[in-house]
Amino acid sequence: MLNTNIETLKLATRINSLKPIINPVAGIKTVVPALFSRLFEHAVPIYPLVHNDSEIGFNYWHVHFDFRFFHESEIRFFRDKGDRHKFVLILQPEMKLEFVERSPLRRASIPSDVLACGIAAHTEIQDKLRVRNKNKKLIDKNICPHKGHKFDSSCIRGHGDKRVLHCPLHGLKFLVQDGRLLRCGRKYKISP
Repeated sequence: MLNTNIETLKLATRINSLKPIINPVAGIKTVVPALFSRLFEHAVPIYPLVHNDSEIGFNYWHVHFDFRFFHESEIRFFRDKGDRHKFVLILQPEMKLEFVERSPLRRASIPSDVLACGIAAHTEIQDKLRVRNKNKKLIDKNICPHKGHKFDSSCIRGHGDKRVLHCPLHGLKFLVQDGRLLRCGRKYKISP
């Protein structure tokens, strides 16, 4: 761990002890975990899973923003910046874990243009996932094979045979009909 000290480890342990919010309902306020970020100068919602992406050389322990609970002005900031590195908060010892009450975005989903930026930033993860698994690892029990994110109904977009399963953690997309990891062509079975 390149950015670890005792305070950071304590923070990581606290964050990982939290349960992610499943199926938030638009219009109803929900208490969500958040970290104070100098970027916004206030606490921003996070997905409570501290991890690194060592498979692509990103060894810093970090969390991702939970865009489902972002305000429109915050989403606009990402559209304007288009900076893929702003999709993570690298854990620092001075960070404070807070809890904020927010309503999720309409349909509790990440806006497609913001998610598209995240997907573009993680094509290398997709390629490594494709090579590493070679049909050995399946999407089983609604778990993403990359970092173990638990899928819920808010992760599914589209209709009929064009439904796509979006992982909000790194932006990976799977075609529900046949389990194909989009942009890589590898097929994974999706269990019911």
